[in-house]
Amino acid sequence: MKTAIKKVDSKEMNSYYTFLPVWRYVYRYQGTNYEFFVNGQTGKAIGTPPTSKARMFSWFAAVTFSLFFLAEMILYFLEVA
Repeated sequence: MKTAIKKVDSKEMNSYYTFLPVWRYVYRYQGTNYEFFVNGQTGKAIGTPPTSKARMFSWFAAVTFSLFFLAEMILYFLEVA
């Protein structure tokens, strides 16, 4: 029986360290899958939770209004306006 010899060249493109155990959680919320990975040694979690566009808009509006009101009060007390 004759053995075949092949020359294989490989280049290391990227390497990543992995800590085990790693837990993977996938859940579906309103038709979209969300993935979370949890490091079993440290308990650190990585993932993107579902976000509410209405809640994001309300926070943006509240912060913008608060900053505008604060600027107006500062200008009023400095008698610039």
